[in-house]
Amino acid sequence: MKNQTDHNTKKNGVRSDSGWTLLEATISVVLISLIFLGFTVSTLSFREWMDRSWAIRVVDQYANDVLSNIDSLMRVGIEITGGPTNGISYFTIKVISSDVYETSTVDTVFYNFSADASVGVMMAQSNAAPEEFYTYITRGRDGFPPPGWKNKHDFRIKEFYYKPWTQTYPNLGDVFSRSMAEVYLTIEYRRGEDVAQSGSNKDNTLIKEYRISTFLKNYIEALN
Repeated sequence: MKNQTDHNTKKNGVRSDSGWTLLEATISVVLISLIFLGFTVSTLSFREWMDRSWAIRVVDQYANDVLSNIDSLMRVGIEITGGPTNGISYFTIKVISSDVYETSTVDTVFYNFSADASVGVMMAQSNAAPEEFYTYITRGRDGFPPPGWKNKHDFRIKEFYYKPWTQTYPNLGDVFSRSMAEVYLTIEYRRGEDVAQSGSNKDNTLIKEYRISTFLKNYIEALN
């Protein structure tokens, strides 16, 4: 009877022994390894995406802070002058500081703006030495880039200049066009050494342009 059962088992292709063979165990280990590898790659890709998104938000915030400060000065300024109106150049915004009660001019304050390609936008008042923008507005308490930034990120100023409306709209009246100005800021962001070693740098580079156009409302008053 036992021999008949063994014969039927072999005939139908069904094993009577239990457990895994070495081949089955090896295949199972390989499959599990592939699953964990895929999960790891997905996690690293998601982390890289998060790091890049955070870095871009930091760059956006920096540009917005710079241009917002310039815009607020231009709104109360009487004149903006400067160097070449392309690439990285410098310009000065003149603001009249007046006594609110006596409505008499106290002083003219000069705010000087420039840029260092690898440091960032520079700012100074009157004849003072230029400082990095965040360092200037926080009086040395803070700066840009944030701590540890340069280990993973590369930040450069590509363009920083102003353009008077006399160039943009030459057909407008001279007085009106000189009281308007546009400021351009272009920033190049690239992931740092860790990513640069893994492949093409071009795929990891982002160039963004920011600009404002503001009316110097005190320009005409200063002519009187």
